[in-house]
Amino acid sequence: MKRILSLVLAAAMLLALAQILGYLRIYEFPNGGSVDAATLPIILFAVRYGVGWGTLVGFAHGVLQYFLGNGIAIDWTTMIADYLVAYALLGCGAGLMKGQANALIKGTLLGGFLRFVAHFVVGAVVWGKWMPDTYFGMTMTNEWFYSFLYNAPYVALCVIICIVLILLLAGGSAVDQLADCQDTGPERVGVGDSGLHTARSGNGVCPRSRGLHRDAGGFSAAGFRDDAAGASRQVSVLGGGDLRGVGRDGDGVIDHLGFA
Repeated sequence: MKRILSLVLAAAMLLALAQILGYLRIYEFPNGGSVDAATLPIILFAVRYGVGWGTLVGFAHGVLQYFLGNGIAIDWTTMIADYLVAYALLGCGAGLMKGQANALIKGTLLGGFLRFVAHFVVGAVVWGKWMPDTYFGMTMTNEWFYSFLYNAPYVALCVIICIVLILLLAGGSAVDQLADCQDTGPERVGVGDSGLHTARSGNGVCPRSRGLHRDAGGFSAAGFRDDAAGASRQVSVLGGGDLRGVGRDGDGVIDHLGFA
C-alpha cells in the first residue's frame, strides 16, 4: 500500500510538471503538435515504473494535454488518436526500456517513435482529407507523405530536446539513480556463506547500493559506497566481522582488501 501511494504521488507530480512544460512551447504547429519538453517527465516515470504504469500515466497526460492544453481535434477519432493513444504509446515505449542499459535514451527514442506512429496514421487517414495543395513549398498529392512531413519534424524535435536534457542532467544524482537503480531487485546486498547477494537494480547491480546486511555467518556492514563510475569504493564493517575493507581503483579493479 505504501509503495502504491508513493507511486501515485510520483505520477501526480510528474504529470503536473509535464503539463507546465507543455505550456512552455518553443513552436506550435497550426493544426496541432508543438515543440516542447512536456514528454520528458512521462518518460522518466515510465522508465522508472515500467510499461503498465507508464502507459497509464501517458494516457492521463494525453487527457490533460487535450482538455487543459488547448488540444486541437476535428472529430473524436483525432482526439483519441492524437492525444490518448499517442501519449499512451509514448509511456508504453519508454516503459519497455525499464531495467536496460541507457534506459532513458532508449525509452525516449522508442516512446517518441511509437507516438509518431499514432500521429502519422491518423494524420493520413483523417487529417489527410484536409490536406493543403502545397506544404513546405511542395505540391501535396499523397496523404501519407503529407502526414509524414507534418508530424515528423515536431516529434523529432521533442525527442532531441528530451535527449539533450537527459544528457545535461545525467550527472545529477536523481536522474542517475532513476536510470540505473530500477525497482526490480532485492532491497539490500548481503554477504553470507553463499556469497554476495544481488543488489536492487534492473540489470543486476545497482551503482549506488543501499547497504549490506548481516546474513547467517556473514558480515554486518555499515554501508556500501561507490564512485561516479559505479565501481565499488569501500565496504565498511561493524564490530563482529572479519572483513575490514574492500577498495577498487578507478577501473573497477580490486585495489586492496583489509581484515581486522
